[in-house]
Formats: sequence, C-alpha cells, structure tokens
Amino acid sequence: MSAVESSTLVDALDTFWLLFVGVAVFHMQIGFTMLETGSVRLKNTMAIMLKNLIVACIVSLAWFILGESIMADGTHPFLWASSRSVMLIGRDPGDPMDMAGWFLDVGA
Repeated sequence: MSAVESSTLVDALDTFWLLFVGVAVFHMQIGFTMLETGSVRLKNTMAIMLKNLIVACIVSLAWFILGESIMADGTHPFLWASSRSVMLIGRDPGDPMDMAGWFLDVGA
C-alpha cells in the first residue's frame, strides 16, 4: 500500500469516525427525550417530544450562525466571535473531514 493510499484510507476512517460519533451524540438526545417522556403523563408525551425537537433545531441553527465562531478563535470584538467561521465561512464544503468535524461539533 502506497503512502497516498494509506493517507486516503486514514482520512476516510477519520471521517467515518467523526460521523459515527456525531450520530451517537444525536442518539443521546433521543435517549434523553425518551427518559423525559417516561416521567410525564401520557397526555404530555407529544409536547415533550416536540419541545426536544424544537430545542435541537434551534440549537443547531444557533451553532451554525454564531456558536462555532465563538469556539473557533475568539478574536473578533463582537461576542469574541471569529468572523472567518460565522455561518461556515472559512470551512471547506468539499472536504468531508471538515464537514464531519462540524457535524460532530453541532451535536456536542
């Protein structure tokens, strides 16, 4: 196996691992929803499930807009945000490893 093939294989395995762990994190959200649903009366189960779905959507959107930029480097004067990573600016959409890392960050 050549060095290029080995590097490609390592990148593919790293991307798979990031996606796998990201999906596991989202499954923890589902598990928490089931735990919370089990502790309320039957008539409130749909409200709890909908609330958790809405919270996950709002948090994902907030992370997309501003959250990652706060985490990234914090040199921008507005909320310590980095202007290079607001709404995925500075990320390479053609790089699967970069997008898989972003997906994991959204879930975590």
